[in-house]
Amino acid sequence: MKSLLALTLAVTSFTTFAFDRSTTLDLTNVYGNNNAGLYDVIVEFAPKTTLSESSLTEELVYDDGYVNCKTSASFDIGEMRLTLITKKDGYTKSYTKKVVATVTQTSPSEKCIATLETLSGAQVTYSSLGINSITLPVKAPLNYKKVEANLAPFSGFLRLNTEIKTVNGKLVVNPSDLLTEANVLELNANHANLSYYVQATGEAGSLSLASGLAPLE
Repeated sequence: MKSLLALTLAVTSFTTFAFDRSTTLDLTNVYGNNNAGLYDVIVEFAPKTTLSESSLTEELVYDDGYVNCKTSASFDIGEMRLTLITKKDGYTKSYTKKVVATVTQTSPSEKCIATLETLSGAQVTYSSLGINSITLPVKAPLNYKKVEANLAPFSGFLRLNTEIKTVNGKLVVNPSDLLTEANVLELNANHANLSYYVQATGEAGSLSLASGLAPLE
């Protein structure tokens, strides 16, 4: 089933995906004995094939009376596509998100001490993966208007081993090998799941329906 769905999606896509994972999202018995549907979810990653560069950004962080300086560099490394397919009627909707890898260093005072050199070399970068406010194709319970899901592959983040170089006053990353199966699973195999939170929303507010984890295979 997984290979058939991936083939169907590939017909309409011009993006080369490095690898994919899929899961079944069972929302047939959520809070209040409501049925929010049964879905196949496919998550695909496509690496950026050209170099990505970044300057340094600095931000003062206030925490419990203390002021620290956080220095960051962020790199566009590719794209994630999440596709939701209903088991009932085959309704299909895809969502894409740019994957940005960020490396940070925080100083113990408000004086920023990070430099291009301290953020270059072998680093572990972090990428946010969550996709929020996905409207599900089901009738909302009670007087609510719609049912929404927040879906987060790999529990919402990736840690990636990343080689950062300094070139002409910029930090540079070659992202072509970052979103491969081997590199992603090296640091993220222990949270290879789809985190989900489902709620009904309307003018009166929101009603939590379900939350949990579904394994990505």
